[in-house]
Amino acid sequence: MTENIKVYINLVPNPTWTEGSNLPVYVGPKNPNAPEGKNWTVGVKMPDGSWYNQAAFASKDESGGLTIVLTPSGSTAKPAGGFQQKSFAAKPTYDKTNTGFNKF
Repeated sequence: MTENIKVYINLVPNPTWTEGSNLPVYVGPKNPNAPEGKNWTVGVKMPDGSWYNQAAFASKDESGGLTIVLTPSGSTAKPAGGFQQKSFAAKPTYDKTNTGFNKF
């Protein structure tokens, strides 16, 4: 049986948008839990649990409309191709010969 998945995207007018700017026309709504002085917006939670930021730009084609863009949200974004673990193993050290300081 096919699972019925819906993703809802909430957009509000961008107060900083001006005609001809590269800013989105619509953005996610302001996050009420944002710390003082931070301009956080409410993101979109995807079915896999990851969070995305949403924005809408004026369409560049003749029909008008909007182009909706979803981008991974900061540190919670998953890298393409899955999780990549960084190695914290110590790097080997080598004697520095011919430095002039190893003379007896």
